[in-house]
Amino acid sequence: MAELTNKPTLHHGWIFKAFWFGACILTLGYASKYHQRIVKWRAYDLSNKYPERKAYSSYISSKDVGFKSSERAKQQKEWDRLIMPLSVITATSAAALAIPSPFDTPNLNWVATALYVVAFGLSLEGLVLIMYLTVFGAGSDPEMIGRLASGKGFLVGMSGPVAFVTALPTAITTYSSLFLLTGLLVMTIVADDASDIKDHVRAFQTIVLVPVGLMLVCLLGTVTGCEWFAHRERHKFKYERDEEKHVAGTHVAKHQAINHLEQRRAETM
Repeated sequence: MAELTNKPTLHHGWIFKAFWFGACILTLGYASKYHQRIVKWRAYDLSNKYPERKAYSSYISSKDVGFKSSERAKQQKEWDRLIMPLSVITATSAAALAIPSPFDTPNLNWVATALYVVAFGLSLEGLVLIMYLTVFGAGSDPEMIGRLASGKGFLVGMSGPVAFVTALPTAITTYSSLFLLTGLLVMTIVADDASDIKDHVRAFQTIVLVPVGLMLVCLLGTVTGCEWFAHRERHKFKYERDEEKHVAGTHVAKHQAINHLEQRRAETM
């Protein structure tokens, strides 16, 4: 039977639109641009074209769906290129926090320090996210990627979350660069103001924890969502398919054993 993809009801449509609008703002508009690429990945899900086909019944390659090269490999190359700027930002922000103030003041201005800490934290989160997505993508069948892009399973027909996750590494790289640049500007503008963090603890914590904490939530949500989707796909289709093959093989073995016994009885009569 054809697999049905749950669609969001009309009275929930405005909620999903609001979340999508928020995702586009949070990713600086990257999510809407990546969504166009996500739509192409749906070609790996042949159930969109052949509704009667059972998922994972055969291996799907890029050439099978008309792609000259792997779309997954193209995306991975883009993420690999982001590792270099993220690594540079991590090292630069860490160095800025470790080096004493160059303005003959006891310490750096607390705002500049907070911005450097944010850049450091975001760049680390970006590296962790890219490493996870690399492993997840390499360990997933092309058809699973296609089903993700098609909004199967708990995604209830939505591909927006996939576009949001795909855009996160680029957005994090942009954010960390902006925070590092802003920290440099603040350090220069208020060079003669050596306000200490101890005098602005609450403000310092707010500046650091809001962006870093928000991206940490996105990171944990990405890992949880991807792992849950992969678990449900393997359990619902792959494990059941292996179980069906095992049961079918058992029936065949029993049938062959019965035929063998009948042949021996016929020979002894």
